[in-house]
Amino acid sequence: MTTPPDPNNPWSHNPGSQPDDVPPGYPPPYPPNPSDPAGGASPGAAYPGWTYPVGAYGPGGDYPGGHYRGWTPPVGAYGPPGPGEYPADLLVPHPYGGVGAWWSRLWAAFGRNWRALALIAVITSLLPALVYDVLLANVWDPPYTVVQHANGTSTLIMHWHAVWVIVVTGLAAGIVTTFVGALGSAAAVWTIVRQAAGAPAKLGAALGYGLYRFGRLGGILIVVAIMTLLGLVACVIPGLYVIVAASLVVPFAVFERGTSAIVSSFALVNRYFGSVLGRVLLTWLVGSVPAVVSLCIGGFTTIGTGGLAFNAFADLSTSSTSTSHSIGSTVISQVLSVPTTMFMIVATLATYAQMRSRDGWTTVADLSAALDR
Repeated sequence: MTTPPDPNNPWSHNPGSQPDDVPPGYPPPYPPNPSDPAGGASPGAAYPGWTYPVGAYGPGGDYPGGHYRGWTPPVGAYGPPGPGEYPADLLVPHPYGGVGAWWSRLWAAFGRNWRALALIAVITSLLPALVYDVLLANVWDPPYTVVQHANGTSTLIMHWHAVWVIVVTGLAAGIVTTFVGALGSAAAVWTIVRQAAGAPAKLGAALGYGLYRFGRLGGILIVVAIMTLLGLVACVIPGLYVIVAASLVVPFAVFERGTSAIVSSFALVNRYFGSVLGRVLLTWLVGSVPAVVSLCIGGFTTIGTGGLAFNAFADLSTSSTSTSHSIGSTVISQVLSVPTTMFMIVATLATYAQMRSRDGWTTVADLSAALDR
């Protein structure tokens, strides 16, 4: 096949044969430009002003949304990734992989980080709770006294001053432990993401990151606790809804600091309410195992938001021997709460990552970059 010279194109090459793989309608390559020391246009380049015909480089052609030969559009560029399109990620579950993908990524992250998370949980959850329990058992006056009568009856005498002391100091301790727990949650999220991104994740740096973020996050958790309490008092169901809808406030507060974490959590959860609800229920079911174990050994542990645990004593007016036994049960129950704290943080992060991926392709690199915003 030969191509005649173009009289209107000063760079037209002499008539010659075109390669067999050039489709009809394609112009010949540029000839070398004698005035250009580099030799002119690159081999295979088209005439100036010439537009490739639609379909010239494969399906779709050179039109908005099409692509050149050999070029692959990014995953998720034209809608949700199809089966097998979403790349493997160490932390972010496949957005449409269901509970199976979420569960797999959750336990993989837990397995990689459990030592670091255990240290963070001991420092920011276990130690504050134990200090509170020791003070409750050994410092404060008993809130009541039981008087045994000769006829076999008994009288309960309440010491209201002691009750109010316990309530006020307990409330103060709850606020303090919430902020300390917020520090631990931020540090744990930072550790998990950094580790998955292949970056250093030392304990000191993690606690430093948590210290920088704990003020805002702790305030958010207190607001959520108040909303939950009001919802439970109002009609129980609104409180349960708040627990689910606000379940993602920690990652939102960490990764998306320019937005309202509570509003953003409610919006994302409402878009995928069924998916989030199932994951929250499964998380609490697994997380309740330590509480069941502590009940079996005589303690009573209540697992709260963010994994904080507090022990309720059955009798604060007992002898020192009983008090020592209570402290021993408390230590055991609090130690058992550490894996619950760790598991709930990882599960919440995995849920957030999977739901966020449904709104837009997300990788661990995106989450790592968002940590320092």
